Amino acid sequence: MSFAQFFVLLHEFIIIEHTMTTISVLAAFVAVAIVGWAVAELKGRACNYHQNEEEADALAKYQHADGYEEMNIRDVIRIISTKGFKTT
Repeated sequence: MSFAQFFVLLHEFIIIEHTMTTISVLAAFVAVAIVGWAVAELKGRACNYHQNEEEADALAKYQHADGYEEMNIRDVIRIISTKGFKTT
């Protein structure tokens, strides 16, 4: 085996090893994402949250304490500037 052939084989080995490392990292990322998604799904199905009347009343008092009023889309469009600023 010549010196040039050795470096060609070494280069091919490095490329294959780099490709396998990339594929391994991608597979590990996908596996972690699937496991995380599964845990979130199970937690969402197992832990149901229901707001009781006391919490709803406290939230309503907190929201309306400073004159808070929920706006519909027409109110929002009327208040915000959709045409930009006019310079004088």
